Amino acid sequence: MLIYRLKNLFLSDEKLLTKEDCEIIIRAKGYSECAGFSFVKQSYSTRTQIQVYDDKVWIKAYSGSYGESDTIRFPMTKKQLISFIRSNAA
Repeated sequence: MLIYRLKNLFLSDEKLLTKEDCEIIIRAKGYSECAGFSFVKQSYSTRTQIQVYDDKVWIKAYSGSYGESDTIRFPMTKKQLISFIRSNAA
């Protein structure tokens, strides 16, 4: 986890991200890797799942039995990705 946080510090806010850069940022935000390209963060009553594909990042937030999803497509910057995660996470 510390390694991902350190790598995240050196990514510029305005640099266009690759798939690998997105995975580093997501891990640094506390999401654990689930199935190769899927990341999950879970609390008592909510769960947020993020999947990184070659052309997009997909997020689904569950609260109880209700779920909502959204997508952001490449190219994106670090600032845009973090904003996207914050606005869509449960």
